[in-house]
Amino acid sequence: MADKPAHMQHMPHFLGPVAPITIDHAEGSWVYATDGSKWLDFVMGIAVVNTGHCHPKVVKAVQEQAAKVPHAQMNIYRHGPMLELAAKLVEILPEGMDEVMFANSGAEAVENAIKLAKQVTRRPGIIA
Repeated sequence: MADKPAHMQHMPHFLGPVAPITIDHAEGSWVYATDGSKWLDFVMGIAVVNTGHCHPKVVKAVQEQAAKVPHAQMNIYRHGPMLELAAKLVEILPEGMDEVMFANSGAEAVENAIKLAKQVTRRPGIIA
């Protein structure tokens, strides 16, 4: 498209960003643009950085885990942090809820919830 800004030249036309900036880095609740401006991030990474951008404890944990095993799909491998988190979750869940399933995405979580519901109820269909 001829009317595309230069910085969006190689991006699909339907991915027009809301904020007119290119982010250089982020810290806490703030994002910093390549032009030096500072912006309060009300979106917080589409709600996935609820501890703030680059929280030191989160960065440290990610670095340590990435140095060991960056990704271990739960239905293929198991790893310590996953097992530890499952045990901690079971401690705070209501009695009788003693199993935890992790998913990589919302779509995967919903898909598995549907499969579990069908298995438990022994009903083949769903209404969504």
